[in-house]
Amino acid sequence: MEIREKTESRLFAKKTNRVTVRLPNHVIAELEKEADKKDLPLSSLMAKTLNKAVSFDMKHRSISKIVVPESLFGAMLNELPESSVRKIAEGLGPKLARKTMLATEMKWHDLDSVIENHFLPLAKYCDWFQFDCRKSLNSYILTFTTKSSSSKWVDFLSTYVKSILESMKANVTETIIEDDTIIFHVVKT
Repeated sequence: MEIREKTESRLFAKKTNRVTVRLPNHVIAELEKEADKKDLPLSSLMAKTLNKAVSFDMKHRSISKIVVPESLFGAMLNELPESSVRKIAEGLGPKLARKTMLATEMKWHDLDSVIENHFLPLAKYCDWFQFDCRKSLNSYILTFTTKSSSSKWVDFLSTYVKSILESMKANVTETIIEDDTIIFHVVKT
């Protein structure tokens, strides 16, 4: 038992390792610009970026990606009747969010986990919307800003998000829709 404890402590004693990687100069320049914008050391930005890629893309692969320009997706939505747009959003939202949570082994009813493992990656990887979350104690303000002010696109996104929140029993106290921005006030129960 003592040998096992020593081995385990050696394995976990060093949290990072130094690695040398060759990158094209233009990639380094872009990373340096981003690090300056975020006021981070370059190595921290690179570690954070790689960690996201490894933890989400390589391990989970829970949101399949097909790159479709927003203009094409919007045009497809505009051809559908409003009832179909809502039906698709209501069925798709909880299904995709649950799939993400199962893949990441997170609790379905934990709003913080859904934000971190579904809404943020969806905003980042699928580029459906810009996402912002403000939290104070047990209340949240979730802001989704679409790239299109098409009423069907906004309706799709608001229905998609609301169906996720309702299916996980989150208490949505207010929903505000202004042009291309949807704001949900949520109280964590």
